[in-house]
Amino acid sequence: MRYTENARWVVVLRDRFYIKHKKVSAMEAEDFNKLPRKCQEMFFQVLNCTRDYSVFDIVGFYNDFCESPIEQIFSMAFNIINFLYYNDILRLDEQAEINTGKKTYRVDFLFDSQGEFSDFYTCQNNFKLVIECDGHEFHHATKEQVKRDNERQMNLKKAGYDIIRFSGTQLYEDPWKCAEDAIEYILSNLGGIKNGGGIDKFFKKDK
Repeated sequence: MRYTENARWVVVLRDRFYIKHKKVSAMEAEDFNKLPRKCQEMFFQVLNCTRDYSVFDIVGFYNDFCESPIEQIFSMAFNIINFLYYNDILRLDEQAEINTGKKTYRVDFLFDSQGEFSDFYTCQNNFKLVIECDGHEFHHATKEQVKRDNERQMNLKKAGYDIIRFSGTQLYEDPWKCAEDAIEYILSNLGGIKNGGGIDKFFKKDK
């Protein structure tokens, strides 16, 4: 099957989005066709396994903040697994800026238990995780680039951020495992989780 062909995708648009939104969105088809081929394959894998279109109403095909194909692949895998198997409780901030006091760094993905997560859930431990997707250039870095990256990683760790990395090879070969590993790592470091975080403040009635 050629995943780059959009004939089946147009059928999906007509069957799902046309009924729901009363129109066929050319923009959605264009967004799908712009995805890396691996993401398109992942889309059909999910449909073949679950027949569940609703996940794509939530996950969508919008990865404007991802700067590389491997980031798009990880983002899509993470969001699909998070939605299907973990009640959509986790949120990653893409291309997040972190100020360590010494320097400001932009990271591929950030999970912060004190961020949006705390609006809906409370957990035993405060946890901040940086997830980096390492492309070809990372593995062919110069000595100066390695030095800067080591300094960056040390400053982030000193500022309280844990860090995990996935190579481009890992993400192309098995993006589902990478996403699952990241989610399990986050949950294992949060400790017990329960509903009822600060979300209550949004429902306080005016007296």
